[in-house]
Amino acid sequence: MDMILYEGDIGHGPENIDEKREELISLVDKVLSAINIEEADLVVGFGFRQGHPAYPVFWDFAYDVHASGQRWILVGSSSD
Repeated sequence: MDMILYEGDIGHGPENIDEKREELISLVDKVLSAINIEEADLVVGFGFRQGHPAYPVFWDFAYDVHASGQRWILVGSSSD
């Protein structure tokens, strides 16, 4: 949630994050619930180092989640 709600630098970053905070939290909760994050056997954060598909944005996140016999890759990023 820290990365999703990251405010960025002054003049950069999401506009009106405070107005969108509840909606963002609700949407993320739905995604995490759908992949059974609470029952996850393993959650590993990773980053793109070499071969990044685009210019590496200032704040991004990526997780490899193993839950309920399935594997999920969650990747998100924001840019100004």
